[in-house]
Amino acid sequence: MNATLYKLGTKPLTDEEMKTTIDVWTYQFKDYPSEVVKRAFLAANRVCVYPITVADIFKQLSQNIDLDAEWVALADAAHRAQKYISWRTCPMVTGIDEKGGLLRSDGTGELKALFDGLPPAAKSYVGSVGGLEELARMPDLTYRRVEFLKQSREDITTAPREAARLRCGPEPARLEAANA
Repeated sequence: MNATLYKLGTKPLTDEEMKTTIDVWTYQFKDYPSEVVKRAFLAANRVCVYPITVADIFKQLSQNIDLDAEWVALADAAHRAQKYISWRTCPMVTGIDEKGGLLRSDGTGELKALFDGLPPAAKSYVGSVGGLEELARMPDLTYRRVEFLKQSREDITTAPREAARLRCGPEPARLEAANA
């Protein structure tokens, strides 16, 4: 698209250069729905003075994240994790097996499921199930919210992917070479 939109600023690419360009852009956006990448490209087109780069598109993707909603999800997970942590000292009866015996849980599986369900930026912030436990043990999360927001805005690996997921659902469509 850059070559089409900015013909005066580019020389025609050879087949090898075109293939390399397509390969790089496809690799960079392989986890994102093609429609989201197109919209981010067009949004970057409104603000960029020079031809659009991969970084310009990532910047557009990351600007549309609702980090406050992600913090609420993380804080809620930390509060729910407190319950599962307490099961370590007194295992919870979670059901009955086929022989009529009690099924007990020490909360380990529930904590793992809770961590796995976190949005990518929240998961990146806490780092592991242990990080979620540490957050759950804190009496006041106020200062951690500021730290989370700062890290999430700077983290290019999770922010654009989360923005794409929030816009288009959990299943990314692969970026086709024709859309690059």
